[in-house]
Amino acid sequence: MTWNFFRKPIVLLILGCLLILVGLICFLYFDPKLFLYKLLFGVFLEIGFALVIAVSVGVLLEKTARDEYTEFAQEKSKEMSRNVFGYLYGVHLPKNSFEVLEKYVFDVPVIKTRQILNYTLPDIHEDDQIWIEMQGEYEYTVKNISDKTVPYDVKFYVSEPTEPVSEQGRNLGLQSLSIDRKNIPTEDFDDLDEAGEDEIGIKRYKKPIQLLSQQEVEVRVVFTQLKRVMDNDLYQTSCVTENLTLKLRFDPEHYNVFLEPVHPQGKWDTEQKATHGDKCTTVTINAPLMPQNGAFMWWQPKVEDVQAENFEVDNKPVQEDAKLK
Repeated sequence: MTWNFFRKPIVLLILGCLLILVGLICFLYFDPKLFLYKLLFGVFLEIGFALVIAVSVGVLLEKTARDEYTEFAQEKSKEMSRNVFGYLYGVHLPKNSFEVLEKYVFDVPVIKTRQILNYTLPDIHEDDQIWIEMQGEYEYTVKNISDKTVPYDVKFYVSEPTEPVSEQGRNLGLQSLSIDRKNIPTEDFDDLDEAGEDEIGIKRYKKPIQLLSQQEVEVRVVFTQLKRVMDNDLYQTSCVTENLTLKLRFDPEHYNVFLEPVHPQGKWDTEQKATHGDKCTTVTINAPLMPQNGAFMWWQPKVEDVQAENFEVDNKPVQEDAKLK
């Protein structure tokens, strides 16, 4: 047993309590007129109280100092992280810019290691057709890159018309959902809808799950949404995504289609356009996507005779009696 053993706060606290106890025993069993009573009672009680007070104050001050040091170290760490950009790249990010990166990139423990989007535009069968039922399917893998279990919301949305449209005979909204290769029962879909906050023109779904450290989970979503024959759709990822593949199936005799990456590089890494034989346009982004990056899609029906007021081609109105291919 070394001297350091007696310097531990818990040992000193126990010793102080024992001295106080001895002092109280002296108070009860010795004659107050005796010198021994005064000596033992005064010495043991005073030393005991002094030890207890000293240990309590010391522990409190140590905790306060530790908390202040931790806060100081965290602030310095953030400052050093900001300075790293200046050291490595010769740029000095403003504090608010770094805080955005920290909040939406560095502090997010979940990423997508792959993302595949599948959309299908149905053929147009009537000259005056306004609405189409667009099929959509998302397949992606999420991974918890942190060293602890974290909550994660599997969430997505389906477009809805902003004007009254008859849904009779239509099967719209969420069609199927599987998480970690387990199908979610259809009777739970209403609960998923209630968990997400809908907006005008957007129907949201949300399914909270738990991800273990380094765990990867596959998610597959199938849905149907009502869109106009000339319309657009925007996909944006919710977290850092390592890559993106978009497949849009349509008949090139019925539609003109435009696809644009929502990404700093401004172009697709690969692009394979639909043909009459293979009615699918496939585009990819092989570089990582930041939150809110994604893909924009726009389509319009092809016309034989440019004479319709119902549609616009290249932003120019055409007359009403145009016939769709």
